[in-house]
Amino acid sequence: MAAPRKNSSRSGYVPLSRRKESYDSELQALKATYDNARLGSPVLHDVLESLLWLPTWYVGNGGTMAVAQYAAELHNQQTGLPAIAITSLGFATSQVATGSAVVIISASAKHPDTAATVRTALERKVSRVVVVTERNRSELTGAFASPQVEVVTLSRPGPSDGFLATNSVLNMSTALAAAYFSRLPMTLPGFTAKLPGAVRPGDDLLLLSSAGTWAAATDLETRLVETGLATVQKTDFRNFAHGRHLGLSRMAGHVSVIAMSDSRTATLATATLDLLPADIPVMHLTSAARAPASSLDLLVRSMRLTGAISNRSGFDPARPQVPSFGRQLYRLESRRHLPRRLARPDVVAKLEAACLPVGEPTLKDFSRRRAQWLRKTVSTPIAGILVDYDGTVCTTAGRFEPPSEDLQESFVRLLRQGLVVGFVSGRGKSLPESLREWLPTDLRSRVAIGLYNGAVRGTLNDVQALEPSKTGPFTETAGGRRALRELQGLASRFGGVVQARPFQVSLEAGTGRSAHWPALARAVEELVGRENLDARIRLKAVRSAHSIDVIPASSTKNLLRSNLEDMQTRLGATLAIGDRGGLDGNDYELLAFDTLTLSVDQVSGDPSRCWNLADDGPGGPDLLSRYLTAVKPDRQRVHTFRWTDG
Repeated sequence: MAAPRKNSSRSGYVPLSRRKESYDSELQALKATYDNARLGSPVLHDVLESLLWLPTWYVGNGGTMAVAQYAAELHNQQTGLPAIAITSLGFATSQVATGSAVVIISASAKHPDTAATVRTALERKVSRVVVVTERNRSELTGAFASPQVEVVTLSRPGPSDGFLATNSVLNMSTALAAAYFSRLPMTLPGFTAKLPGAVRPGDDLLLLSSAGTWAAATDLETRLVETGLATVQKTDFRNFAHGRHLGLSRMAGHVSVIAMSDSRTATLATATLDLLPADIPVMHLTSAARAPASSLDLLVRSMRLTGAISNRSGFDPARPQVPSFGRQLYRLESRRHLPRRLARPDVVAKLEAACLPVGEPTLKDFSRRRAQWLRKTVSTPIAGILVDYDGTVCTTAGRFEPPSEDLQESFVRLLRQGLVVGFVSGRGKSLPESLREWLPTDLRSRVAIGLYNGAVRGTLNDVQALEPSKTGPFTETAGGRRALRELQGLASRFGGVVQARPFQVSLEAGTGRSAHWPALARAVEELVGRENLDARIRLKAVRSAHSIDVIPASSTKNLLRSNLEDMQTRLGATLAIGDRGGLDGNDYELLAFDTLTLSVDQVSGDPSRCWNLADDGPGGPDLLSRYLTAVKPDRQRVHTFRWTDG
């Protein structure tokens, strides 16, 4: 393709900015950016470790698409599992499972497309929403400021980016690599290496790459195409061999080839390039650095090559004249022009939990079943409320803090209106101590407590009943003691933390060891299955958001139901609410016991119970507050769940 024609008129064009820094000055800052970023970010390390075993979408736009591609490659290298690099529009128009995580990469965290991705992720109730940016959380507004969004700030010295994302791309890419690999080289050869050969002026470019160098290839393609320096076609070495060689031969007079390789693909790249006709200009960018630094090295070479090409053209890619229609395109709010999702998020979540395809027949079927369940639920008289505590009444992170004032007022209101309330948790004495801080003394006899997943039970005013025994299956039986020793061994092996009690053994991931959590949880579940082959002791493992508890098979949160029934002074059912309603969750039995059950987070696949009605709003304690607000008495003082869909 011929070089773009010079526009003799300035009509319709406006300057990018009165920017002083040139692209060359940005290139000169790359080494300092790398030196700063290679030190790593502990926050980013912890976040990425915790996402390793989740299906993860890495979202980038423009220059950060290369960073998203690199992040997905690193994720795959660590786990062998696929991870997806995608644009904001691609994410918005894809089917995204609620069990997924999304990592949104944006230096400025301002663009409407990036904000739209955050809103879409929140609406679809994905497990984790992470924004990686160069801005501080206190500077973020709108959807970015949502408490459900985790923000990782990667600050850096040096100049801000011009038209092309340059230092921010190297900064975030290096920080990602440092999060997975603590030792990156002190420097990269690409900072000083001579660029081999040159491309023919005005040529289209065929860019050959491979999986390990795809991020750098994406970066070079973005730079050259965004600035109009060249038209670029990108493919891998072997896909090129499946027919595109014919296109190259027919256009040989105005196509140059750029190949990118690392130590794993250098030989293949050389063998491929050696077969090309001698009259086709070829440039081979290769890095001898070990992965993942090889990708960073090639990123630097991509940035420098763009500078070399632009200098020959007399063009500064940091300070172009941007067309007014381009600014309008950049600021276009795409969400206004995309159809709203017709499927209810709660119906989609149920289908996913049931391992059913999200298609029109299943959506109709489960929507009908939801309507049936809700009609029954809103017409059932309620005499008691039974709630899980951690993750339901309070967030997991704030589990040792009092619940919100709204929740406190709702519980007190329901108690004064004659209902009984039960709180059940895997915790011990810290739960009743916390409740006594805000529940009035005259109401405590109407509050039932279940500790250690229901093993210890009593009313809030009965201090003695809630005092756990110093003996139990993990101290008094040979099988229990053996299981405890083996659980302690597993925790030591995987870097976990053990809290052993007579009725329960809890294991959590140790500090900085969240990547080992899936392996620890699986090992615990296998141990429990093996121990259950011994008929002398029967155990089960249940998961919360922060731990896995091993308890006697006879322990269940449902044991507190009988306590509530004994306390009730009116006819009616018990409404149970929890956060971990999936099969391996510690609220599964609680929310599967009856049809009058709600979840503020994870659900089971059974459409006859355990629904999460959050719609597009937040879950957790905020959703519990909405649930409790909907529990109201009629003129006969009969309470029902008066829910209205938003």
